[in-house]
Formats: sequence, structure tokens, C-alpha cells
Amino acid sequence: SEGCVTVAVELEQTIGDDLMLKFHVTDTGIGMEEKNLAQIFKSFTQVHSTKVKDYGGTGLGLSICQRLVQVMGGKIWATSELGRGSEFYFTLKVKTYHDPSVTLHEEPPKTLDLSGHKILLVEDKVANQELVKDILRGTNCEVKLAENGYEALIYLENEEFDLVLMDLHMPMMDGIETTEQIRKIDSVVLNKTIPIIALTGKALENEKEECLALGINDFISKPIDPKLFLETINLYCDGNRT
Repeated sequence: SEGCVTVAVELEQTIGDDLMLKFHVTDTGIGMEEKNLAQIFKSFTQVHSTKVKDYGGTGLGLSICQRLVQVMGGKIWATSELGRGSEFYFTLKVKTYHDPSVTLHEEPPKTLDLSGHKILLVEDKVANQELVKDILRGTNCEVKLAENGYEALIYLENEEFDLVLMDLHMPMMDGIETTEQIRKIDSVVLNKTIPIIALTGKALENEKEECLALGINDFISKPIDPKLFLETINLYCDGNRT
């Protein structure tokens, strides 16, 4: 109900071209007595049987973990203190690999500067919202969020934007209908010709043709490739710098 789980890894040993890695998974949970540690890796075993209804589980997780670690040539064990939490350890031997095509001292890529630009992100899924905002975070642009087409139209009727990132598949009003409303001759948005880039995981050719006919300028497919995403954004923002 409170506390944390911490995961860490350290180099334990170098064996020729191989590395022995030691992983730690530490929690601040209910813990257990030392006498119970020997049985927690057995199938269908749960130390706190009275806690099953609170925490769930079948007693198979650690048994499966043990088998996986053993198959990969490692070992697994645990320490614990009742009422204080537990720490699980496992080791894995991994091979080192050098790719001659990778230059270790390569010049870092230049960060895209979108200072002075304002972008409207129209997206209903939180995970996609966070991903797009994270990619744009270092570009110095201002990002406003609308979770559906109705919210997007309200923004566009009251504020100036340089670009719209439009998810095509949303509830209430989807991206296609929203684009139609923006491009209408009698639309009350402040900029009827604003560039609109569609964000879609289903960019079928017939859908693309329909969207282009409606006035969508370009497409970015999901899952989003950050490099391609920024290149596409820059293509449409470059000519609109303030």
C-alpha cells in the first residue's frame, strides 16, 4: 500500500569476453521470516497465505523466475526481514559485443529549436500524450493539449497555433471530422490553413487519400519514431518561424 520497489544492476565479474551481472530487486513490503526463504521458490507456495486475497497471485512467479535464470546460466536467491521488506538477487552471464559500425565519439545530433512556436496536440490516450510531449520537451516550443476534436476547435477558435498534431481515431469527434470543421469555408477557427499532421497507427493508403483530400498535410505513424517525428515537425514549422 506504500513504499517502493528499486531495481539495480552491477558488474560482478569479467570472464574473458563475458560479463557476470548481478541484479538486485529491493522492496519495502511486508517481508518474511528467514525460515520461509527456502520455500518461496517452490511452485504454488505462498508464505503469507492469509494475504492472498489482498495481493493475489498463484505462487508460481518466483518458481518461473528461478527456472528462467537457471536456463540462462545464472542463480537466484533472496534475503528478507519481516515487516521491513525483501531483496531478491539474480546473476546472468552475458556476452560483450562490439559493433564496428558504431562510432563511440560521434558528434551528438543537433537539438531541434522550435522557440516561438505553438503546437496543438489533439490526442486522447495518456501514454501517447506523454510520449509526444517528452519528444518535444527539448525543442523549446509551447505545447497545448486537447483530448478530442471539440476541445481542439475551441482552442483554434481562440488562440493562434503554428501546427496541429491530430490523432485520427478519437471518441466524440475524431481527427477526420475535426479536420473537416477546421477547413470549412465558414469555419470560425483563426487559421483555416494551419498545417495538420495526422498521428495514426492505421495509415492505410485509402485512409491517407481521404485525409489528404480533406486537407491533412502529412502523416506520422505510430509507434512514433522520434527522429522522423522531429524531422516532419521541422518541415512544417520551419517556414512559420516568428
